[in-house]
Amino acid sequence: MSAPPIRARGGRLLDQLLSGGALLAAYIALAVFVALTDPKFFHATNLKNMLVQNTALALVAVGMTFVIIGRNYDLSVGAIAGLSGVLFAKLTIEHSILVGAIVAVLVATACGVVNGFIVAKLRVNSFMATFATGLVFSGLALNYQGPRQISVSAPHFDAIGLAKWGPIPEPIVLIVVAFVVGAIVLERTPFGQNVYAVGSNREAARLIGLPVDRTVVATFAVSGFMAGVAGLILASQLGLGSADSGSSLPIEAIAAVVVGGISVYGGEGRIWRAALGGLILATLNNVFVGLSWSTETQNVAEGVVILLALGANRLVRTSSGSARSPVASGPAAGPA
Repeated sequence: MSAPPIRARGGRLLDQLLSGGALLAAYIALAVFVALTDPKFFHATNLKNMLVQNTALALVAVGMTFVIIGRNYDLSVGAIAGLSGVLFAKLTIEHSILVGAIVAVLVATACGVVNGFIVAKLRVNSFMATFATGLVFSGLALNYQGPRQISVSAPHFDAIGLAKWGPIPEPIVLIVVAFVVGAIVLERTPFGQNVYAVGSNREAARLIGLPVDRTVVATFAVSGFMAGVAGLILASQLGLGSADSGSSLPIEAIAAVVVGGISVYGGEGRIWRAALGGLILATLNNVFVGLSWSTETQNVAEGVVILLALGANRLVRTSSGSARSPVASGPAAGPA
């Protein structure tokens, strides 16, 4: 009679080890490796540049965390970021920076709501739905952009992406705020608890009266909003609006979430893991550039890292999934 509890405790221990402490240990090991191969990595200037260059990825990863914990995917974030950047650039030229920023983010959020409606109300698989809407949003961005990228010379257009608060670049402040607010919303609000419950078992959540469809739509709205802000950052840093500026964001954001140990099966995970996963990928990319690795070699290395993360994700689920309630929510739904 005592065997099942022993297995459950062992499963929870392995769960914590693989998805919690091991993730931090992996980054510490990576940091030691980097220190040995490139002492300049830990210089303040390099660290600031690395974070600033990955601001858009960090922001999109926050939104992607909500979507994936809700057991969905959003492949349209790159197209939404591109559309947001194009709108921001063109409206800044025609009106003002404030008008451009507000309209761009509102449109991006609306794109997220459209995604959520298609997935929640029309019951279309999120992977295919957002792949299709991504094509639509990208086409709209290209049509609005015209034959050339939109260069902007307006004063202060680069402030969002390159300004500083004292010695700290503004994008780094934005990253910290996004992750802190995301963590509070996801873990300390009824909406966040609903996201965990819906991702854990959608039908069970529906049976106990949770607003399943509204929750799914809201997660995609969050993703669209964050992609919109990322588009502003990219346009500001580049000094132009380009429809394809965020083309790599969907895969990179999903990779950050997966490497961070957030379950691809939904219902589990923490914002801090997405942050650490993104930091791991950003560090690896920085090291690859420093070592002058070819793009092909970098792709292979990143692919191996993601596969290892997926394997650990699956091992965690196999070892401890049976011990969890299908409608567990919030902190009880996953390891810390």
